[in-house]
Amino acid sequence: MPTYNGISVTIQVDGRLIPEYQIDINEGTKEITCWIPSYAGKEFDIRINNLTNSVQSRVYVSLDGQQTNIRSLGPGERQVVDKCRPSPTTYRTFVFSSGQPVGKPPSYSFPDNNKQTSSLDDDELSPDALNVAGLGTVQVSVFEGKIILDPHPTPSRDYRNIRIPEKRMIPERGKKGVEQVVGLGPIRSRPMEKPVMRRHSFRKEGLRAKPEFSVAFLQAQGIVPPDQLRQENPPKTSRNRKHTGVDLSPMNRPARAPKTSTNQQTPHEVIRLDISDEEDVEKLWALRARIDQALAKKDPSVARIKKEVKAESKPAFLKGEVIDLT
Repeated sequence: MPTYNGISVTIQVDGRLIPEYQIDINEGTKEITCWIPSYAGKEFDIRINNLTNSVQSRVYVSLDGQQTNIRSLGPGERQVVDKCRPSPTTYRTFVFSSGQPVGKPPSYSFPDNNKQTSSLDDDELSPDALNVAGLGTVQVSVFEGKIILDPHPTPSRDYRNIRIPEKRMIPERGKKGVEQVVGLGPIRSRPMEKPVMRRHSFRKEGLRAKPEFSVAFLQAQGIVPPDQLRQENPPKTSRNRKHTGVDLSPMNRPARAPKTSTNQQTPHEVIRLDISDEEDVEKLWALRARIDQALAKKDPSVARIKKEVKAESKPAFLKGEVIDLT
């Protein structure tokens, strides 16, 4: 998302920024909205950066209409929101998930056993299940104010009962194209948090909402160009990375660069190898001369070589010795 009032909000999957489409800035309501693709089954994190030198703010994060996190953000600080804390000793990560549509499809009869299929109807769902106003949205609300430090340290208590179901049921008549929702990863343990200073802030300053949909849905609506389908898959993590087939045995490994002494100064000159096939050979030789000159400066033995004339010692003569010159 573009920086607004010194606050930047981005979402990453596998350490890579996900694309954003149709960014809209509303100066009247101080809101920025955009569309983002959903990668079902992938964990994601929200990164909030305060790029100002004096603005103090507080951030509220809501997923699928449920408030999950509250963070204080001082000048120059960054907060990474990637999990919620249902209790003081547990946490769950945020995961893109696919909802399960619920409705009554037509019944089918089979001649062999006359079995019929049916599912739960919209009328049989609770009012909470029929309310899909907040589904498929990642919302970050920023409030500007003043951070006050409490002299009595207390636990942050940033844990609450997150009302995000294990498997989201989406009614057919109310989904309005929303099939991608936010889920939670498995429950993991964490140590009890130490007491910290309480910080407070106030006054609403901005809001950012990110509705997430599948790439296929965004393409069907004309939001995502068709040629970008293959470019938006996040890279695989190191544990899922495929073998490249390169032999890295000791015989085939590249030679290591020679170590230089700590007191040796490294030249700051940077040589750019930007040579096309049509350039002259003279430029290549000139570049080779520059490389040799730079390497000579790095080698300390070159500086110690001096041009000297070696003087041989004179022969010693004994007293009374006769030298025959014939």
